[in-house]
Amino acid sequence: MSATIAEVAQRAGVSPSTVSYVLTGNRPISAATRLRVQTAIRELDYRPHAGARSLRSSRTNVIGLVMPFQEPHDVSALPFIGAIAESSSRQGVNVLLLTADRGTSEIERVVRSNMVDSMIVLQISLDDERVDTLAALGCPVAMIGIPEDPQGLPAIDFDLHRAGAICVDHLAELGHSSVAYIGQPQLMFDRGTAYVHRALQGAREAAERHGMSWSMQPCEANRSATDRAVRDLLVRQPDLTGLVVFNEPAVPHVLESLVSFGRRVPEDVSVVSIGNESALTGTRPAVSGISFPAEELGRAAAEIVLAAGIEPLPATDPVLLPPTFVRRDSDMALGR
Repeated sequence: MSATIAEVAQRAGVSPSTVSYVLTGNRPISAATRLRVQTAIRELDYRPHAGARSLRSSRTNVIGLVMPFQEPHDVSALPFIGAIAESSSRQGVNVLLLTADRGTSEIERVVRSNMVDSMIVLQISLDDERVDTLAALGCPVAMIGIPEDPQGLPAIDFDLHRAGAICVDHLAELGHSSVAYIGQPQLMFDRGTAYVHRALQGAREAAERHGMSWSMQPCEANRSATDRAVRDLLVRQPDLTGLVVFNEPAVPHVLESLVSFGRRVPEDVSVVSIGNESALTGTRPAVSGISFPAEELGRAAAEIVLAAGIEPLPATDPVLLPPTFVRRDSDMALGR
């Protein structure tokens, strides 16, 4: 098996992006660093992949879409995939969906094999190991999600920090002072998934600002898990009257769990959520909250790489889409 760009970088003591700059000449590199990289390339018999800009001469008309599925029955990724596929199809471009969670190896494999013209990557973590590799690919890349250091790669996301804060602010305006948060499964937090942490951070900061009684519970998206989550929250906060849910497939189960523990929605507990609009409006009661613009994010990412063709994109700042709160039937003023 031939060496990878990451292995060359490790041997030379530099980042994968520096190896790419030596290969393409896109940025000035010191003579000493260039020599170390060239020596590592020679020692490892590294052969620059067909995805590097200097070697690409033809288009495949395929976008690689990296979307590792975290849960077997999670359908929250489908709006992203549908929007990207539709935008690509209109321009005669196909989508290669990569669902295995294999870090950088799968990305390098499809680009080295000249299977794709560009890459769209989802499920970005705060400290994402894939960013160095993406920066070194030499083909257009768009990330849906923003790592701590995007390295100038195009990145677009929904402002979930603000969305979390808006949900808590709304409950505060209704007079609620004992509020809890049901989030994504613990695995998502453990992996450092960026949007999961930012939504929680925004909600927690708002709760602290309002001086609320506050607790948080990660949760799987099934009824037994929401029963446990609601029970644990009510033990911790017997006076709980406000609940923020950022776990779209768990929302209907949370509503059922609250009722099973004798809490009416919204008379006893006001519930607000962040999720796909159809998920929020398809429950009884319809849930107040913020619609997650998955389709818009998918289209925007597709437009970025489709417009570029096979040319690497210039460094750019991340883009955040603003949230909007819509009130429905699941919340009410305390003591009303």
